[in-house]
Amino acid sequence: MPGNENDQERTAAYLQWPAHVPPPGTRSSYGVNSSLQPYNILCQTICLTLVTGLILLRIYTKGRVLKILGLDDFASVVAWIGLIVFGCVLFQQDRHGAGKHLWAIKEQDYVEFIKWIKVGEVVYVLAMLATKVSILLLYLRIFRPSRTMRIVIHVNLWINVAVYVIGFGAGISWFVGPKATGEVSGRVLGLASAIFNSVSDIAILLIPISMVWTLKMAKERKLAISAVFTTGIIGCVASLVRMALYVKHLKGYDDPTWQTYPEQLWSYAEISAGILCGCMPAVPGFWKHLRERFGKKQTGGAPNNIHGPRDEKEIATYPPRAIREP
Repeated sequence: MPGNENDQERTAAYLQWPAHVPPPGTRSSYGVNSSLQPYNILCQTICLTLVTGLILLRIYTKGRVLKILGLDDFASVVAWIGLIVFGCVLFQQDRHGAGKHLWAIKEQDYVEFIKWIKVGEVVYVLAMLATKVSILLLYLRIFRPSRTMRIVIHVNLWINVAVYVIGFGAGISWFVGPKATGEVSGRVLGLASAIFNSVSDIAILLIPISMVWTLKMAKERKLAISAVFTTGIIGCVASLVRMALYVKHLKGYDDPTWQTYPEQLWSYAEISAGILCGCMPAVPGFWKHLRERFGKKQTGGAPNNIHGPRDEKEIATYPPRAIREP
């Protein structure tokens, strides 16, 4: 029909316009304005290289050397895959104007950008869920003899599962249901999610450190074991920065393709730090394996590393006597 054809032509023409009017003194010119996209490449290169290396180290150490692969290890692989998928989503956002000023992209790209932002939210939720499940399942194996710690870990585990499942459902609803939540309510939900992530990250960091410092062992040994978990501080910092960015833009974005970019990169860093934290306990075991393989075994005396005996099947990389002491 002629009317429909005219509407389609007007819509097609509209989608080729700039997504926003440029500020006074700035001209809209596609592809030549400043861009934050190189930071995405830098962030992903550093984070994915470190995460991939430690995932391979973890699987090799616990699967080939110790032969005690557990559910926590499989969950860490799922989280690693989620990180890769999230990175691909970020690159798709880049294709549609992420990291550029809104007036430097077409309206059509902005529409696609919004869709990929929503896809990123869903992938982020799944990757963070797998990351935290992996860490908490690892804690359950380490602190199994302590009934109090088992309760604390189970409470954290199921709270995280419940919250992230709800978050996943909210993200999916954007695609399959009416867009009932307005822009402001959507940002409020995002802020609530960021606050929960920050609190959860800090709680997960404190669980092993608080347990270690109640044990009867030398202070130097406590510091050595605690240091294994300190990678989680990076994740806490990332989640806190992400939360601060949400607070800063709670009233709205003037330039969303530009202003949301740091949030996306800090989200990527947060997932990466969580995976690294879960993999760090395998490093002492791998180091011990290398020393034994190259003939540098210890002779006599107490071991000076934090790795338990190799025939300890239920604990991958921790001194069993130390963890089991009341």
